[in-house]
Amino acid sequence: LETLARQVMAMRPPRAEDFDQLYAVASDPLIWEQHPSSDRYKAEVFQQFFQEAVESGGALVALDSKTSRLIGSSRFHGYDPESSEIEIGWTFLARSHWGGKYNGEMKRLMYEAKGLGLAAPQVALPYQLLVMNITGDPGKPECEEFFLNPQIIERKGIMEDEEGCLSFPEIYGDISRHALAEVRALNRKGEEIEFRCRGLLSRAIQHEVDHLNGILYIDRMSRGEKDELKPQLDELQAKTKAELKAKK
Repeated sequence: LETLARQVMAMRPPRAEDFDQLYAVASDPLIWEQHPSSDRYKAEVFQQFFQEAVESGGALVALDSKTSRLIGSSRFHGYDPESSEIEIGWTFLARSHWGGKYNGEMKRLMYEAKGLGLAAPQVALPYQLLVMNITGDPGKPECEEFFLNPQIIERKGIMEDEEGCLSFPEIYGDISRHALAEVRALNRKGEEIEFRCRGLLSRAIQHEVDHLNGILYIDRMSRGEKDELKPQLDELQAKTKAELKAKK
């Protein structure tokens, strides 16, 4: 995994020498108070957690961009090429960084690093087509998925998380999606396929199918959140109009 950086936070793969500094954060019992592994503040328990993270190949530690101090970690896990599913989890942050921008920034860095998918209308193509690579790695073409005329035929449960879009750079909001989606589509061979997905893949597919149906993720924001983002949306709209005018 590469190093990811933004103004507030940077993330990079863990190193063996990170243990002491990361454990200084994780040794706070209140971080784990409501966690299923409530004893993870203990050195021997966290040592195992840290070792598994390093060996997983999908872990990232978080650093405060101002101080370069480690403030937590997260992990990509369980990519299944057959079902095209991947998980983001095992996340914790120092209590000094709870709230504010940090948790959202961590998620944004990880989602952007994985650039999941694109629907044809986003690049002005009039097709019911979306392409995805759940790993976000262009060096893994074997993980690319092609869905023609995708339909979500069953939805179950609700999950809420922060979401962004390539069509609205740097604009994020909390969006409710179905936790499970059953999808029917044609693959690149023209064969009909059906599959169920959860978590990140479920969210990504629902987001892209919305594009095919003329629905933007901002249309699913609450009125209050949309009002809060209005200055950014207005700025983006003005910038886009100016760019289009300059091309004429």
